[in-house]
Amino acid sequence: MGERLMSVLVLLSALGSGLVGGIFFAFSTFVMGALARLPAPQGNRRHAVDQHRGD
Repeated sequence: MGERLMSVLVLLSALGSGLVGGIFFAFSTFVMGALARLPAPQGNRRHAVDQHRGD
């Protein structure tokens, strides 16, 4: 019983980690693509706004 439970928990943890990693990867890909399409001054200003919000 305990070994089966541990196997299920490991499998669910691996699937959950993969899902979250995929979401982060897709988000960063879309954001970086959108920033690359902006003109340089506008992209720099947007980055500065994002950095300021992190404080």
